[in-house]
Amino acid sequence: MTAVGIILVGMAVFTAAKPETRAISFTHPIVQTEEFRCDYTRAVQCSASGCQDKKVESYLLMPTVDALFRASIRAADDDNLPSIRSCNRWGCVAIPVRATLVGAFMSLISPQGTYVLRVQVTDLEFMKTKRGGFVEVSTMFLETWTSFGFCSAIVK
Repeated sequence: MTAVGIILVGMAVFTAAKPETRAISFTHPIVQTEEFRCDYTRAVQCSASGCQDKKVESYLLMPTVDALFRASIRAADDDNLPSIRSCNRWGCVAIPVRATLVGAFMSLISPQGTYVLRVQVTDLEFMKTKRGGFVEVSTMFLETWTSFGFCSAIVK
């Protein structure tokens, strides 16, 4: 394991032990940014045969939406995109994403299109929803995993 791998694993273990802990992310080759833990509130797995609720045993580590948006603008190609991290008790996996702002939401989409995270960046009184709420959709084979959560710390 490389030194960077050891540092990231150590950070994942440290962050898992203390949910309120912040970590430093290496989301861009040049820029370091602070990450915040974002917890899921519900997860659903769907296939052609139906959907079922799943136990939530993971969380996200994310920079602020502003940092993701700025890093996406700077990224010359997919190899330089910022990333968020999906974590569980075994560690974290980086997911490169391109951030786009669409009205009251920021969409984070993987280059392959198999992962989408939409974060609400402003309160919407008419919908009675608050900024920081998110929905995540990922696909694997012919299944989808849809998760919901809240992370107000990433929306400043």
